[in-house]
Amino acid sequence: MKKYLLGMFCLLFILFLTMSANAALTITNEETEIWGGHIVKFFDVAFDSSYAYDGEALTKASRGFSKLDKVIVFGKGNYQFEYDMTNEKVKVFGPAPPIIYEEEHTADAAGQFTLDYPAAFIVSLVRSGGTPYAIIYSGATTVGSEQACLSAAISDNVRTGISAYVPSVAYKVTYVTQAWGDIYELLVQNEAMTGTGVTRHTISGNTIFGVMCVKQDGAVSGVTPIDLADTAATGEMGIDFGENAASGATQAYCLIATSSNQYYITYLKDPPEGSWLQDRWVGNEDATSGTSIMSLDRPLLLWLIGGYGMSNGDASFQIVEEDQQGFYKTGGSADQTHATSGTSEMYTSWGYRGPAATGAAPTAGQVWAVFESGSMSLTHASYLFGHPWEIPNLQLLEIQNGRDLSGLNGVRVIMIGR
Repeated sequence: MKKYLLGMFCLLFILFLTMSANAALTITNEETEIWGGHIVKFFDVAFDSSYAYDGEALTKASRGFSKLDKVIVFGKGNYQFEYDMTNEKVKVFGPAPPIIYEEEHTADAAGQFTLDYPAAFIVSLVRSGGTPYAIIYSGATTVGSEQACLSAAISDNVRTGISAYVPSVAYKVTYVTQAWGDIYELLVQNEAMTGTGVTRHTISGNTIFGVMCVKQDGAVSGVTPIDLADTAATGEMGIDFGENAASGATQAYCLIATSSNQYYITYLKDPPEGSWLQDRWVGNEDATSGTSIMSLDRPLLLWLIGGYGMSNGDASFQIVEEDQQGFYKTGGSADQTHATSGTSEMYTSWGYRGPAATGAAPTAGQVWAVFESGSMSLTHASYLFGHPWEIPNLQLLEIQNGRDLSGLNGVRVIMIGR
């Protein structure tokens, strides 16, 4: 009897160690075969209710191997799997939205937070209460008031980190995920611009399709993109979206107090001719003006000027995106709570969603409103039109951190080793 109890204790102890080594995975139906000098194990895994981004542990030791030669994890349904040999984890990939509209995060005590998905292009960032923040890309050691920067360069399959000026408050971010691979392939980050005077070019000679941000070397603040038809003032840069026939290349014109400084631009280069992106691109639309309402001709899918809309003869409009319907005021009066001194703020009602229901919102197909009491104009609207479900060639991304995968079971695994 004692031997039986001792044996049961050892068996339960081994089972405990196995389950501990794979805390989020349940192993069933394990079979072992010997192929020559190799041990081959076949088994099924089931996931739990909270997936850990970067993969769930499935170690060689937990399955009785001292060395692994190969691990095969078979796809199931809409999911694909990748085994990380270095970290001994199973990563799960599935369908992901191409664009995330107004994803909310609360910054930590250092003002930092991480997006749910790897980004391909950041459209806008808005603090709780409606204050729009300008993105300065990465490389800034500090950020100024109403500014944010990327914690590091945007990288393949790495969730994008943000550092914002005010800590411990909520932010909403609209961005393209790397599921939209056709956009991600166009991303050029922190490219130095040529010249030391008013006229600047991309060093690569790429044509600009969309601009995310411009950063001045040695400065905390970024550079505000404005309409090319405007005269740029200190801290502003007119952006030419590949429409300058004389030069045959994109130019960015700037008129700044210290024109000898180096500038770096993060942007989308021109896509292939005849592509879906080219067909859906609006490069320079003069939006219909009105008292606090401006209308685009087509349903807005993706704004191609990061954080701003451009206005001839006025400051660029910073995008306000909080609460989708809650900020537009009846009668088009200025929102004194959220507008900042000298800044016009632009409420975004994404075109495919239709008009917002609150107040004197734009009618169907009219997707912009401005916190300004007078008649305004938007003269360099650059955007993609259409609907998210029309976007082609979407790619799988790693599942969000914390996603409930308790319904994902019976995933077949083959481990080969010694």
